[in-house]
Amino acid sequence: MTFIDRKITEYSEQIENYKKEILRLKQLIQELKWQCLPDEDGDIASYDDIA
Repeated sequence: MTFIDRKITEYSEQIENYKKEILRLKQLIQELKWQCLPDEDGDIASYDDIA
């Protein structure tokens, strides 16, 4: 295996790991989608899940 082949394999593995992490973060964002509901003074009164 040449240096270039090793680098291609290494970078391919890194890309797959990044794809998995992006998917995990997208799922986490979906779970954490909240809508802030302000009170009369503009302060945060509560949060409603809008996912």
